[in-house]
Amino acid sequence: MSTNPFAILRLPESALRKSINQMGLMEQFSLSVLSNKTKHAVTMLPEVKNDVSITMTSSLELLLSNHSQDVDFIFEMDSHYPNVEIRQRFDNARCRFTQLSIPGFTVKHWIEHIVDVFCKNQGVALIFESIMRERFYELYEIIKNIKIVHLEPFSSQIQDYQRLTLFPSLEWLTVIGVDEAPIGTPILIQNFEGFIIFPNIQWKIDDVLISNFSNLRMWHRTFSVQDLNLFMRQWIKGSMPRLEEFDVILSHSNQHKLVETDLFKSIKYTVKENENCKINVIKRRDGAKASVCFGGKSSYEFHFTVESEPD
Repeated sequence: MSTNPFAILRLPESALRKSINQMGLMEQFSLSVLSNKTKHAVTMLPEVKNDVSITMTSSLELLLSNHSQDVDFIFEMDSHYPNVEIRQRFDNARCRFTQLSIPGFTVKHWIEHIVDVFCKNQGVALIFESIMRERFYELYEIIKNIKIVHLEPFSSQIQDYQRLTLFPSLEWLTVIGVDEAPIGTPILIQNFEGFIIFPNIQWKIDDVLISNFSNLRMWHRTFSVQDLNLFMRQWIKGSMPRLEEFDVILSHSNQHKLVETDLFKSIKYTVKENENCKINVIKRRDGAKASVCFGGKSSYEFHFTVESEPD
């Protein structure tokens, strides 16, 4: 009679699942690479919200995390060096380093294995830093079978619209400004769920008005009170029908703070009580309402939220 070399697999199924569920991410990962059966046992655990992000530089780094644990997987882009370096981080800033190598396992195999076991259908965030075009496509070949739902490029890279078409499951786009390159119209009109913009990117209120995102978040913008007034008046007329939230942290270089009389000039609104900030409610022609929160501790914040159900 054959015996299973992994004693844990001789446990009854319910006890096995309970044991694996009590393990940390590092232990679960180590178990998942022992055999197809152990991989299946880990994969079949009740679904947990694990965040997975892949950073593309001259090498690849995959971060696996949940509410209590962080594990980094670092891969050298060398076909003769298929090892993975694993760095487990602890709350007290300690790290534990491990290296693993499996005959025949490439970087592509490692990444697809981790995503398959821990991410299931949740999707992955992809961050690519300063990287030459030729290098991007080389690295893309490794992750092209991964479901990428959040992309974080630098602004100079986002100008290459063809790169976005490589990620058909994309939902969120975060753009980090390292220059003042504008965002092209072909990107603005995409049906993404969300778009996040950091400083140094050319972005005008006209770009907001033609955008087709559900959520817009921006930091250190130089929109004027008149710009935001125009935005609200256009929304009332029916522009940006997919928009659900528009959050702006204005640059303190703005000449004027958000003053209610200027912000809501020629706009009808009602007032909603709130202890944190002033909230005015405006109404679109089709009956949909939006709450506009501004002021409070800072007169440089503008938060626009479309209410879920119109009257």
